[in-house]
Amino acid sequence: MASKLSQARQRLSFVLRNTGPTFTVADVTDLLGLERVEASKILSRWAAQGWVVRLRRGLYAAVPLKSSSGEVVLENPWLIVPALFHEAYVGGWSAAEHWDLTEQVFSSVCVLTADKIRSKDQTIGGIRFVLTSMRKDRHFGTRFEWVGNQRIVVSDPEKTIVDMFYKPSLGGGIQHATECFRNLIRGSQGNTAKLAEYAERFSSGAVNKRLGLMAEAAGLDEFAEKLYAGKSAGNVQLDPRNPGDKLVTRWGVWVPAHWERWARE
Repeated sequence: MASKLSQARQRLSFVLRNTGPTFTVADVTDLLGLERVEASKILSRWAAQGWVVRLRRGLYAAVPLKSSSGEVVLENPWLIVPALFHEAYVGGWSAAEHWDLTEQVFSSVCVLTADKIRSKDQTIGGIRFVLTSMRKDRHFGTRFEWVGNQRIVVSDPEKTIVDMFYKPSLGGGIQHATECFRNLIRGSQGNTAKLAEYAERFSSGAVNKRLGLMAEAAGLDEFAEKLYAGKSAGNVQLDPRNPGDKLVTRWGVWVPAHWERWARE
């Protein structure tokens, strides 16, 4: 029995060495020289033994040896993002954590994708992914970050902020997004040139209005004026999930009560 388990482990190790953090039935078929039916049976046995977990039909990932169950797939859930979502990048609160723009710890992974989304909230392999549509021409300002031997696309600090002010929900709400913005400015010694460039390229009146209002509240007058020049007509909510009842007419932003208190902290 021990010999069979050892042999099975060796076969799994061989598959992992030649694929990566995720692999398919076709990978196992080719690497082990099996028929597809037999490969599927082997994967089913590995899953029953808790060695691998099925992410979706035909796609699997290895469970770390120290894991006591199939609930945790990988040490870093970012590793399976490229296999799960096409034309996508890690952004929002997940990127903010990565770039030390926040001290908050989130239990889900924020992913922005150009693909059509059937369900915005998906739990795959025990990992919760929150998806947001972002059209392809706004997939700029990203970097490749190495996680183990896997390259993961993640929004850079400035693009993370622009995305958050486009959709405050990406930052866990406008108050937290503003905190991340202030931390970015402190870390860059007040250099806003790249942020202004990204806001212009993103071409969203809502971004200019929300970010401009917060920049002005933070005393970044020159940056605020650049954003003011690109703002559009009409009014927006500072945070759509927390509608305000006071209109800041200069920026065309509806704000909730006491927003100035935390905006200027």
